[in-house]
Amino acid sequence: MTTAGIEPDPAEPFAPPTATPRRATSGGGSTSNTVPGPAKPRRAKDPNGGPSQKSGPALLQLTAEVGGDATVVWQFVSDYLDLLDHRMAAVETAITAGNAERAEVALLSLESTSLMVGADAIVRAVRPIRVAVGQGDFGSARDRLAALRRARTTDRSRLERARDDHGSAD
Repeated sequence: MTTAGIEPDPAEPFAPPTATPRRATSGGGSTSNTVPGPAKPRRAKDPNGGPSQKSGPALLQLTAEVGGDATVVWQFVSDYLDLLDHRMAAVETAITAGNAERAEVALLSLESTSLMVGADAIVRAVRPIRVAVGQGDFGSARDRLAALRRARTTDRSRLERARDDHGSAD
């Protein structure tokens, strides 16, 4: 079933549907399917303290969503990094135990928060694991954990550098 204005992306079986924003009509009214929010990310209000293009588009988008408050964004990044090992352990424990429900919850938690901070390597590594778990193929899911660990190292390093660069700009 498809909601008006939202179509699933067939290339990504577990990707969220993409929405086509509807613009407000002239004369003060709006169409019935208006998607709220900015059409593109705005820059942080404080150009010295907020994420930059170097930090990545996801952090710029997150900054826009919190009204340009760079402090909130960097706290979220710090919290994400603090919880990353815990989330990874939850994924590995559930997959090793063959618990599909717990694995799916742990994978969704890891994927959604990774999307928010732009941890793209982790997101790319999580998706095939989710497919394998969904098919009940825990052997394949376990085999893909090594790629997820490498992705964690890559994304953690990039996000720590971005956070540290921000801290040195204060």
